[in-house]
Parts: sequence; structure tokens; C-alpha cells
Amino acid sequence: MLEATPYSACDPFSHESLPTLTIRDRDMTDIFISYSHGDRAKVKQLVDALTAEGWEIWWDPKIRAGTYIDEAIQDKLNQARCVLVVWSSSAVNSTWVRQEAAWATKDNKVVSIRIEDNLELPVNFCLVHTRPMVGWNGARGAAAFRELLTDIQAVIGSPARCKEPLPSLGV
Repeated sequence: MLEATPYSACDPFSHESLPTLTIRDRDMTDIFISYSHGDRAKVKQLVDALTAEGWEIWWDPKIRAGTYIDEAIQDKLNQARCVLVVWSSSAVNSTWVRQEAAWATKDNKVVSIRIEDNLELPVNFCLVHTRPMVGWNGARGAAAFRELLTDIQAVIGSPARCKEPLPSLGV
């Protein structure tokens, strides 16, 4: 990784605490999202919110037809700087989610959330802190989402792209 400190592309007039620009391999993904297909609508909200914050997200709808799924997933797991595991009752029963979570935990790049109450996580994930996101409605200003961003930043730092401004509350 090469690092440079140019002027801020987000605020070219700011001279205070200039951000570090990190130049990464163009195939590098910030966040790989591991989830059960039964949770796709909820996860889409998460993808949209994280993308708006400036993260490069990879999740399986990006797999094109004709691609070997296992190879695509392994490549993206290797390229991801963080793996966000979205636990639900269907994710707990998914072999794919369990394997992806185990791989990310081994490489110390896992962030774990749950979108349902009263989940019994697989035994090898019980010791991994899992942030509750139960009832989150997609709002980027919600406390649970802001805490998730802090968790992700602890693993991989700030996003390389500028984030979209939060929607106005009309106040």
C-alpha cells in the first residue's frame, strides 16, 4: 500500500488534519458482506448505507452468471479488508455464512452483527462480540449504525471515498 497526504478531496479548503489517501489495488474491497439470502432486503439497506459512507462493498449479487461461486467468494474474501457477518436465524443455519465467518475470524477481519433477537450463534462464534442491529431501519444517523461504523473503522480505518451527506431533517 502506498500512502500520500494530498489536499482533502472532500473539502479542498480545509487545511486542518488532512486525511491520508491510501492507494489500493483496484480489486481490493473494503467490506465483504456475509449473510443469508433470506435477509437480502435488510442487507440491501446495509449495503446502501455503507456505500453512502464511502465504503467499497462486495456482496454476492455482484457475482455474474457463469462464474464459479466458490471461486468468486474465495477471491473476494481474500481481497476484502473486513468481513461483515450478518447473523439471523437463517444465517446461523447457513453453511456458507458459517464458513465465511470462520475464515474472517481466523484472519482477524470480522465485524459481527445480529439482526434478530434471541439468536443462538454457532459455538465457535459465541466469544466474538456481535453488535445488535435489531430493528435498524436503514437510517445512517441511528446510534447502532454509527457504532457499527466505529467497529469497521477499528478494523480497516476510514473509507477512501467521500461519504454522501446525511439527508436533511428539515429543521
